[in-house]
Amino acid sequence: MTEMTILVIGAIDRDTGGIAQYTNEQIRHLQRDNEIIGLDVSAPEVRRVLLVPYASLKLFKDVIKLVRQDPPDIVHMHVAQGIPFYRETLFGLIATYFWDIETVLHIHGSSFDKFLESDGILSNAYQSVVFERVDKIVCLSSYWEEVLSNHTDQDKLEILPNAVNVCDYAPEENESGKLRISYISDLVKRKGVREFSNAVEQFGDDDSIQIDVAGKGPLSSIIQDLSDQHQNVRYHGYVSEDTKQDILNRSDIFILPSYAEGLPIVILEAMAGGNAIVSTNVGSIPELIGSENGILISPRNEEMIRDSVKRLGNERKKLHEIKRRNRELIEKSFSWEAHKRDLTQIYNSALQKE
Repeated sequence: MTEMTILVIGAIDRDTGGIAQYTNEQIRHLQRDNEIIGLDVSAPEVRRVLLVPYASLKLFKDVIKLVRQDPPDIVHMHVAQGIPFYRETLFGLIATYFWDIETVLHIHGSSFDKFLESDGILSNAYQSVVFERVDKIVCLSSYWEEVLSNHTDQDKLEILPNAVNVCDYAPEENESGKLRISYISDLVKRKGVREFSNAVEQFGDDDSIQIDVAGKGPLSSIIQDLSDQHQNVRYHGYVSEDTKQDILNRSDIFILPSYAEGLPIVILEAMAGGNAIVSTNVGSIPELIGSENGILISPRNEEMIRDSVKRLGNERKKLHEIKRRNRELIEKSFSWEAHKRDLTQIYNSALQKE
């Protein structure tokens, strides 16, 4: 494989967030065969009152840093809906006009479909400029391909699901007899924190169930209160990658009751850890999770969360088969080794475009 120089623009070297997790792994895997330049243009982590002046200063510094770079072979922008789209693509457009090189736009946002429905004249015009200028647009699934096909040329669209480091996960046999449940997420409203908490309340202090929760966010206190009130709930707070892997390797059922999603990396990680999945029928999730992988539920429905856990817990043989099947699926189709190959093909296709 011919080495290329790739400029990666987005959230890089951050501890939290799906995009940062992806870009960190992308750089780690691709730099074995390529020269990777990472440009972190995400907003500074400062107090809200200082955000505008600090963000403006950082924006200026990042532009200077960009134009001082030697020209790469290709630019890869990672975006979500809202401000990150405008900010990251601004740098991508500067790079393409400054160097006249090929660009890849990688869309991750959980609510990017709603973002594209905006009726603002300026925002729609800017989106059109971006979609017209880029050479390839990476989307996470067929659902997102269909959404984006209404806004850009079909030939530019490439489906590339997220990936996981399969070797980091080694599912453990459950010898305790307890049903082990996990929930790992940013603890924000969109992730269904309240619905999860209310559903778990119904399990009370059932000592046949063990529930592990990890993550942090504005709604952390809800999970902390839940843990304080029920001895079968353990709240780990923000955890390291090693601890996250340990939780998922020990778990039987992973729950993510989000209101909106792209293709959550944490679901892929939970499947690599041998979990059945209970999640919502939003974004790309229905393309990944069917009845053979777990149970799909409606957003904002704590009763469905509760019933799904009971169903899976009452059918342990079926649960065991789902756990095994999910691990095999990730090994076969969602490894970073395969993802790296497919991503390189997208780069080569963009570079060969006339």
